[in-house]
Amino acid sequence: MSSTYEPFCGDSTQELTLCIRVIRSFEYRSIKTLVLRGVPQSLLVKDLMERILGEIQQSKSLPPSFKKHQYDCLKIHSHAHGAKTNDTAINLDHDEWILSPDKTLLESDIRESVCNCAIQRLTYNNQSHTQNTGRVLHRYSRQ
Repeated sequence: MSSTYEPFCGDSTQELTLCIRVIRSFEYRSIKTLVLRGVPQSLLVKDLMERILGEIQQSKSLPPSFKKHQYDCLKIHSHAHGAKTNDTAINLDHDEWILSPDKTLLESDIRESVCNCAIQRLTYNNQSHTQNTGRVLHRYSRQ
């Protein structure tokens, strides 16, 4: 069995049910799950992000603190049947899994059983920097 991950070549007309982990805080593990049904694989990542932001605002199950947070990035958390991370909030090992806004979901290899995260890019970068160096990178610091 090969340990490398092979991208999926699927049908762009397929509709997906996506599990989105909405992460407000890495430090405090403030995470809620949002399920989107009927998402076409031909949809652009930036359009998916707009749909996620709309669903967050309309959701009755998300507290106000999640609705006020600014999410600006999508990242793949894990692939089905692939290795999982030990970090319960997000997979910090693969920066290449941050999705490009101008690609379709098919081109980004998003399919059923792929867990995605809606995050704020600045807090993700701080979390990644803290893990690698042990120092927190603040927005206004001169580091």
